[in-house]
Amino acid sequence: MKLMRGMLVFGLLTSNSYAGIVKDLLFDMRMEAERCTVLYVSSLDENQVLGSKSICDSYIIASPRKAYLEIRNSWYTAIIKESRDADGGDLDNLTILNRSGKVVATRKNIPSCGNIVFALADGKEFVKIRVEQ
Repeated sequence: MKLMRGMLVFGLLTSNSYAGIVKDLLFDMRMEAERCTVLYVSSLDENQVLGSKSICDSYIIASPRKAYLEIRNSWYTAIIKESRDADGGDLDNLTILNRSGKVVATRKNIPSCGNIVFALADGKEFVKIRVEQ
């Protein structure tokens, strides 16, 4: 009985430690996206995003739904797919893969409107460049 309790406690500690690592990874990714993203917005309407780009070598925006980030000397792939709960493409699920393609973190129902930049940054502000139209 004592051994089982010890194993259970060990399992809980391991689970809590893993949750902390995932939380730290997602936080670091959010900070990298916020630091490295430049949004091109309409000069007529700042809420109309015309495009985005990364200004850092450690953050590569591959497509509107995929990005690569280097965090603590390891590369990760971030992918979004539309959530089942979305009504019109407003919510996405974020999946983070390690170098081996193993899922290391997920977030569900993120209001990102099909844009990996917004999913990673979790609603934070970016540097904006206005484009004349």
